Amino acid sequence: MKKKLAIISAMMFAIVSLITFTPEVTLADNPWEAVGVEDQGEFSGSYDDIGNLVTVVQVLGGFWVVLCIMFAGMKLSAAQGSNPQARTAGFIGIAMAFIGGFVIIQAHSIAGYISAL
Repeated sequence: MKKKLAIISAMMFAIVSLITFTPEVTLADNPWEAVGVEDQGEFSGSYDDIGNLVTVVQVLGGFWVVLCIMFAGMKLSAAQGSNPQARTAGFIGIAMAFIGGFVIIQAHSIAGYISAL
């Protein structure tokens, strides 16, 4: 139980850090340049490929988040009144789906951080 709490705390810290330190990246016209990834001529094909890959991941992740919200909502609606464990699982599922949605929205900045390493 303590290990799960530590993992969840670390994830929450990472998410709060992304929210706090990267608002300009999510509002930028070109998020790749905002995080320091630039087209350098000879690797322009791979630069475009990375952009396309991240876009595909964002689209698939968006559908996945919607499906997770729907599943958690169904679990929550099925637990009306009689099963507090299932109700809690529904609320946690919705919260985790929103956290996953935030990670999908921040995919360009995460890819920029990874490419800068």
